[in-house]
Amino acid sequence: MKILTLVENFRRSPEESDISPLAPHPAFTATGTEHGLSFWITTENHRLLFDTGASDLLLANAAVAGIDLSRADTVVISHGHYDHGGGLPALLSRTSRARICIQRSALENYISLHEKPRYIGLPPELRLPDHTALLTGDLEIDSELRIFTGVPQKYPAPEFGHPLKVRTASGTLVRDDFRHEQHLIVSSQGKAALFSGCAHCGIVNIMHRCRELLNRDPDLVLSGFHLKKNASLTAEDTALVQNIASQLLEFTSVFYTCHCTGRTEYEIMKEIMGEQLHLIRTGEELTV
Repeated sequence: MKILTLVENFRRSPEESDISPLAPHPAFTATGTEHGLSFWITTENHRLLFDTGASDLLLANAAVAGIDLSRADTVVISHGHYDHGGGLPALLSRTSRARICIQRSALENYISLHEKPRYIGLPPELRLPDHTALLTGDLEIDSELRIFTGVPQKYPAPEFGHPLKVRTASGTLVRDDFRHEQHLIVSSQGKAALFSGCAHCGIVNIMHRCRELLNRDPDLVLSGFHLKKNASLTAEDTALVQNIASQLLEFTSVFYTCHCTGRTEYEIMKEIMGEQLHLIRTGEELTV
């Protein structure tokens, strides 16, 4: 299994060479970045995208890396926010072959109340192909790919992000319960990788559910942790981040985090988790 971070918020700078043990893809010398996330994953049987970033940037970055996105057979969209599915219209302009796997509820009207109400859902112009898998729960695609939802809220999910809502048919704004969030397990050559977009349901909760499904811990986890806060962390905030890191140490997995985790929050977790936690940036490659 090979994993390339096709789109992420940042690209590793030369002075940050010690942040991650991962090597940049040799062709990724002038790639763009954006507030978004997309992984290109290749296995024995699949070429797939997990999320598509916020725009058509994935097309440019894929071209730089020599990736032919028209060869993708599967696209999994983690949830219904623009920074994870905003690149879908651009992708669909290049290929109609890939099967899109997305929760039906991801097509709803999602709103952020940060500063002022704004739409953060998927592009209104999005037209999904007829062979799209509009899901209302879990899906086992084959022996390599498994999508799961319905993560039990045993541990409180962090609420560091902006106030996130969904607009109902009557126009009322209600709290987003993230039933549109789904997670992907990729199993290949005896290894299992868990992918999650922002882990809005809480990365600890997601890990416990993944363990139940696999009957063991995944070997590696790639996910944002949704911990980034736009203001300084309070003592209570710091304690929460430390507690999440301590709980993740209960798993044998190696974690690669990105996107919505936050640099300060990452550094707090890194102190606790050591070599069990790494950053992953645009253009970095991981071979499992």
